[in-house]
Amino acid sequence: MSWIGLIDSPQELTQVPLRLDLPAFEGTLHLGLALKAGPAVGARDTLASLVLHDSMGPLGERSDWDQQLRASDVHRSANPTVGHYRYLWTVPGKSEVEISFKIPAGLYCSELSVRKYGEDRAPISIMAAAYRAQ
Repeated sequence: MSWIGLIDSPQELTQVPLRLDLPAFEGTLHLGLALKAGPAVGARDTLASLVLHDSMGPLGERSDWDQQLRASDVHRSANPTVGHYRYLWTVPGKSEVEISFKIPAGLYCSELSVRKYGEDRAPISIMAAAYRAQ
């Protein structure tokens, strides 16, 4: 499957999530980002958040799927505004990051967003974003 673009122009990240519009998906989602970050940026200053659902509705703060999600390197934050997440490795200057979210059978993702997280050390911008699903 080919890559599908998610933004039309560069977007500066803040603590407020930048929602990336994509259809709800099951299975595996590959996210590719071109980032530009200031010299003082920390490696874990950017994260991607997922809104996950099962047959009972949004997972939110429920922990019944945590073990299976951790096996896919998706974690549930104690901060409810973050929800389920993965850190995006962030380095100074321009970089490209590609990560895959493997959503266990029985779950689907309805929303994906990217934000700055932690201390506001340096500006971070998304220069390009794309996804492909399997």
